[in-house]
Amino acid sequence: MVDECVTSLRGLIKAGKVPGGALYIYDRGEELFFYDGYAQIVPAKRPISRDTLYDIASLTKVVATAPAVMRLCEDERIRIDQPIGDLLEEFRNRPNHRITIRQLLYHSSGLKPWYPTYAINQEERLPYLADLKPDFVPGTDVQYSCLNYIILGVMIERVSGKDLRIFTRENIFKPLKMHETDFGPVDKNRAVTTEVGDEHERKLAEPCLKNDFRWRDYPITGEVHDGNAYYGFNGLAGNAGLFSTIGDLAIFVKSLLNYRFPLKKKTIEEMERPLQDRGVGWIIKGDKTLFHAGFTGCGIWLNRAEGWAVVFLSNLIHPRVVLGLGDQVRERIIRTFRAARS
Repeated sequence: MVDECVTSLRGLIKAGKVPGGALYIYDRGEELFFYDGYAQIVPAKRPISRDTLYDIASLTKVVATAPAVMRLCEDERIRIDQPIGDLLEEFRNRPNHRITIRQLLYHSSGLKPWYPTYAINQEERLPYLADLKPDFVPGTDVQYSCLNYIILGVMIERVSGKDLRIFTRENIFKPLKMHETDFGPVDKNRAVTTEVGDEHERKLAEPCLKNDFRWRDYPITGEVHDGNAYYGFNGLAGNAGLFSTIGDLAIFVKSLLNYRFPLKKKTIEEMERPLQDRGVGWIIKGDKTLFHAGFTGCGIWLNRAEGWAVVFLSNLIHPRVVLGLGDQVRERIIRTFRAARS
């Protein structure tokens, strides 16, 4: 199994699909760490190491934001079925005030998948989301939306009185000894480079923005790639912004798999209770595998019943975004693992 998975990642690097990457496999107590390739190829090549920091993009939702929300639930500072209007004053007496924490966590709020919140003045962002017409009646369907977790990130800060960096460090990462995991900016000498400039984000957001908006035009290194996190929330957002290493995420999946996580077992079980194909943050596959992807080229798979987990980290959007490539690469990684395991 080890040889097949290593060969697969090396093949992706050799074919130019990814500049470099790191792989962690845990299977019934046995572990594999592997890394190869480059943290950057433009403007110059820089090799990766086991301690390389990756922008894990939307993995932030399941590694930081969802566990932080459930910590607040365990501490009885919020209730999972509590309306967001009870917790954020900007939502009170507005159309979306009855959307619940559970609906935000499960992506069943009906809010549209994405919007450049930085196109709106800071004081008007939450009122905009509070007035945004859902695509369906909240709680009746599922639709992935970064806006859900942006709202949850703000809620965590308001209820706890601490910013996301401090709250997640104190309640998730420090107890797990995930000392290399943090919101950006991080050390550029240790971080992978993602896109060169904001070409992809710019194409999506420009219809909503003024012509004089100042986009990044340099290789993005050590600062979050996601535009909402970077431009809208100074790198501290519930949808994206976290950086981590393959070693720290190995700790994360092992602790979750073995119920050695800083949440109660019944809380973790509730997080994995499906609504359609969703848990709290996670996609739940037909065989009960938990999965989440990160746009920058990352993925986590975890199957509790079979006792295995896979973490894949890369910067496949460097030097530019190729739509669909991330899904292809992740599918090849997990397909190789499953075939080798059977």
